[in-house]
Amino acid sequence: MLPVMDPKIRRVLAGAIALLGLLAVATAAQADGAWMLWATIKGGPYNNIAAPVSGSDTREACERALGDQIARQVAIAKRSGVKVKASETLVTVQSRNPKGAPVPTTTQYVCLPDTVDPRKPPGN
Repeated sequence: MLPVMDPKIRRVLAGAIALLGLLAVATAAQADGAWMLWATIKGGPYNNIAAPVSGSDTREACERALGDQIARQVAIAKRSGVKVKASETLVTVQSRNPKGAPVPTTTQYVCLPDTVDPRKPPGN
């Protein structure tokens, strides 16, 4: 059973996960290119969940998509009224559980060649 979570953070995470899935499907045709943007969610009820976000023909285009994705996630969190902190590759959203304890969730973004799948153990 997942821990009880603040409804605001649940909406932010659900939106982020839905967006990841939609972007992965919408850009599957572009994935023939050289680079994939990946997101790994850590913390809260979601721990080490990696998902493709988008595909790009170049590393530079992937890095632009990474910046755009972080900006979108920060905007969603701010509209939801939860505390958010971002860096070049990380977004940490913090809410509180019903008992008032902090519940941080961090999404880490990375651009990788399309031949690399971070969900698989090295060497597979």
